[in-house]
Amino acid sequence: MNMFADIWLTASINSFVLHYSWLDFLGIFLANYLPFILVIVFIILGLKNVRDSLSSRAGLPFRWLMLFEGFLAGFWGFFIAGAIGFLWNRPRPFVLGDAQLIVSHAASPAYPSTHASIFFALSTIVFLYNKKVGFWFLLASVVMSLARVFCGLHWFSDVSAGMGIGIFIGLAVYYFPRRLFRVAFK
Repeated sequence: MNMFADIWLTASINSFVLHYSWLDFLGIFLANYLPFILVIVFIILGLKNVRDSLSSRAGLPFRWLMLFEGFLAGFWGFFIAGAIGFLWNRPRPFVLGDAQLIVSHAASPAYPSTHASIFFALSTIVFLYNKKVGFWFLLASVVMSLARVFCGLHWFSDVSAGMGIGIFIGLAVYYFPRRLFRVAFK
């Protein structure tokens, strides 16, 4: 992404900060608390699938797969984004004075967004198991990522890179074992 486009997009999204208290509250809520809601809904969805499988022929171990793959994808999203951030220490917009910060946050590396990596990986897994619910998870991940730009925590390119990493990890966690062990997943 062009550096000037990145700065312009980030400044445009962050420019609404401190104009409306309800919008600031909503941005803070979506940036900080929506991730917890997504994890809780994911666990409930996974446990519901396990409970429903007790009377079906699908078998209990395969119903645990969505939970296992979702947490595995989230772990890899956290690990890979953290490793990239360690290698490429890009300052956050509020550190450089290019964004108005409305939540407290450490001046840790911004690129790529760890939240976006984790939740797009998780959302991709949910989407591959259930398209309808997965769509809402992906939409919530987009909203959460944009809220983090709104709050001044990330550049737009940080969340875009996190989204790409997360989707790639979700697809890899879902498809790689199925290609490797074709017989077991039939």
